[in-house]
Amino acid sequence: MGISREFKIGAIMIAAIAALIVGVQYLKGNDIFNRSRTFYGIYNNVAGLAEGSPVTINGLQVGQVKSIRFIDSQSGNLLVTFVVTNRDIEFSRDSKAHLQSPELMGGTNVAILFGTSSALAQNGDTLITSAEQGIVEAVNAQIAPLRAKTENMVASIDSVMTVMEVLLREDARPNLEKSFVSIRKTLESLENTSNKLSNIMESESSRLASIFKNVESITANLEANNDELTTILENFASISDTLAKADIANIMKETADAIASTSSILGSIERGEGSMGMLLNNDSLYNNLQSAADNLDALLEDIRVHPRRYVSFSLIQRKEKQLKLTKKEVEQLQEILGQ
Repeated sequence: MGISREFKIGAIMIAAIAALIVGVQYLKGNDIFNRSRTFYGIYNNVAGLAEGSPVTINGLQVGQVKSIRFIDSQSGNLLVTFVVTNRDIEFSRDSKAHLQSPELMGGTNVAILFGTSSALAQNGDTLITSAEQGIVEAVNAQIAPLRAKTENMVASIDSVMTVMEVLLREDARPNLEKSFVSIRKTLESLENTSNKLSNIMESESSRLASIFKNVESITANLEANNDELTTILENFASISDTLAKADIANIMKETADAIASTSSILGSIERGEGSMGMLLNNDSLYNNLQSAADNLDALLEDIRVHPRRYVSFSLIQRKEKQLKLTKKEVEQLQEILGQ
């Protein structure tokens, strides 16, 4: 029994459709005969990533993006499904699906960055995601400082042009000429001052050399006596510590009390109070004391000249004799003792 014409046509059509599907998938990068692993990543912005974009590891393409769709209508997050067709490569579960744009004019791809976990990623896992700064943002970040400097330079140029415009006006020329004259005089004055300083330095070079020599000598002496200076400073520090620890307030109070007591005593003496005050302020007492002293001197002198009138000794019998005075001498002695 022969095969009918219709069956042959149907078989050819099925084979053609199958070949078309396989070809289209192949052109899209999907090898339907290769067992691939599917992974997912969630992004808030895919930065131009498209279906069929490559998935790379260290720059080598190991798969491609399969689909991109919104997770929901509220958050705006996108679920990216990508497949890894290379069965020879394994990566950990904490690896990142990183969006990058390796070329300025190229598209965005998914680069898998290895993690450190010992657990391997399995088919159907959702990987951690990250994204590098976009080309436009990177360029803007680099250009922003240059733009700010350019704006400042333009503002400065504008200010300079404004000043030049003012200076170049007809009514400003006299003032400009005066300014140039003033600047010239200032420069001449500076030149004269510089010349004078130069002359002074030349004429006083020997004195300056002597001064520098003396300074050097002083420095050498200080260096040679460094130990002595250190000892002196330590002694000053010790004295300062002693003064700081001393009860200065109590010492000052005691000194003030002593001065007040002395002042009180001197005041009493000045007012004639007490024996010392009477002695210093009472002339009659002083005169009486002076008269008594004079009489005592006269008595002592009389005793020295006429000792036998007052005392008599017997050197042989060693017997004390009774003192005999005349009536007049007794009266004089009583008068002296009464004073």
